Amino acid sequence: SMPITINTSVQNFDPSGTCNDAELRDSIAAYGTAAVAAMEKAFPGSEVDHNVIEGDVSRSIEISYDETQNHDDALFEAQRVIEAVYETGTFC
Repeated sequence: SMPITINTSVQNFDPSGTCNDAELRDSIAAYGTAAVAAMEKAFPGSEVDHNVIEGDVSRSIEISYDETQNHDDALFEAQRVIEAVYETGTFC
């Protein structure tokens, strides 16, 4: 299986500052649940983790892969999946 890590920055999740700390934590948790479910659907059999980081994240997606898979294609698809989750979700 392919390990996938979704990294979410607490600092950058709500750039316009529309929610308080409790709402922010709840939104990040809801986003994580939705993002993991969407990723598992897009990449059946993958092991998906949601990693919440206080500061900036250098990569929003990390994929460990073997040589039989196209890493760039997988990364592009994974990025598309999490962007769709963020855009369609009701997060602050």
